Amino acid sequence: MAKVTSFQELALEGLRDIYSAEQQALVAYPELINAATSQDLKAAFTEHSAQTEEQIKRLETIFSTMGASPEGKE
Repeated sequence: MAKVTSFQELALEGLRDIYSAEQQALVAYPELINAATSQDLKAAFTEHSAQTEEQIKRLETIFSTMGASPEGKE
C-alpha cells in the first residue's frame, strides 16, 4: 500500500474498503437466501440485500462527488 499523504487519500482508502465489502456481500446474498430454511431468515437476507444495494449507490455518489474511482481493493 502506498503511503497516505492527505486526509482525502485516507478517506478514499477507507471508503474503497467499505465499497469492496458491500460488493462482496451483495454477491453472497443470493446464496444465503437460497440456503436459508426459515422464511424469516430469507426475508431478512432479502431486505439486507436491498439495503446493501442502496448503500453501494450512496458510496458511488460519494466517489463521483469526490472525482474518484471506487475500485482499488478486493
